[in-house]
Amino acid sequence: MRFLKPLFGLIRNRELSEEILNYLYEIAHNCIMRDYLKAHDKYLELSIGNSPWPMGVTMVGIHERSGRSKIFTS
Repeated sequence: MRFLKPLFGLIRNRELSEEILNYLYEIAHNCIMRDYLKAHDKYLELSIGNSPWPMGVTMVGIHERSGRSKIFTS
C-alpha cells in the first residue's frame, strides 16, 4: 500500500500522464474481464517498455556467469 500512495496522489491531483492512465485502464479492464495474461502483458509493457533487444546480445546480466568461459573453449 505504501508504494501505491504516490500513484493515487498523482491520480487525485490529475497530474498522471495520459499514457500511464491508459495503461492502468487497460490493465484494470483486462482484470475485470478475467483476461489475466493480457493484463500481465500490459503491466510488463508499462513497467519495462516494449523495445526489442539488440540482435546478437548474449549477456543480458551485469555479471559474467562462472561457466561462461568454458562454452567457447575447444
